[in-house]
Amino acid sequence: MQKRQDYVALELASEKLDDIIAGLRDKLLREFWSHVPEGEHREQISARLEDSILSALTHSSDNIEAT
Repeated sequence: MQKRQDYVALELASEKLDDIIAGLRDKLLREFWSHVPEGEHREQISARLEDSILSALTHSSDNIEAT
């Protein structure tokens, strides 16, 4: 039963993290790349932003664990 609860909690945390990353990505796109029209180039920028945000969060988490 505990494993099931842990799994559900992990799934919820993962969904919340996905929402946070998507929100940050969308905000950055609106702020800095609003001039780029919808299309392949904007999708590439969006994907790179997601990767950068996830990398920054991972790096930040690693630094917290190291202290």
